[in-house]
Amino acid sequence: MLLELIQINYQYKFSFLIKIKIQNLMNKFIILLLLIVQIDVQAAIPKLSTNLQNFLGSEAIKIISQPDSIESFTVGPETTSKSKQLAGFPILQVRPKLSSEQMLQLQNLILDKNSYLFDVNKKCLFRPDIGLIIKKGSQELKILLSFSCAIWMFVHNDEEKIEDFDPIYKQLQSIFPI
Repeated sequence: MLLELIQINYQYKFSFLIKIKIQNLMNKFIILLLLIVQIDVQAAIPKLSTNLQNFLGSEAIKIISQPDSIESFTVGPETTSKSKQLAGFPILQVRPKLSSEQMLQLQNLILDKNSYLFDVNKKCLFRPDIGLIIKKGSQELKILLSFSCAIWMFVHNDEEKIEDFDPIYKQLQSIFPI
């Protein structure tokens, strides 16, 4: 009987020690997961060149970095006062929402300083073909692409900014064939 009590006590201590070890391992695992998630969130908001930060602005960068969705449209090249418009240009057709892969590709292109020619001024008329609405919660960023000039216009809070996208012309055309 004494031997049975010793065995039961030993088993209880042993199972208690195992539970403590498992709990410690789980705590370490949770801390590791939190660190990974924190690093992943920080990686999602990239470090950008000063030119790109100044051009896009911090609010637009946050929208682009972690969008909920990206809607795409075929737009007309002339401004209009019609009800269905995007930044003043008529919406001619609703295009499919972008896939996750296309969204990631577009994000990388927009947030890459090498996608722009900041020191070049073109002398061509902005006539967009494609319009985008990037949504993050209640925030929206509109982008209009003109393939005839290789220029895109970013519209956020009614502020318009235009820049060249010559270095990524072919990549954008592969995402948005016209």
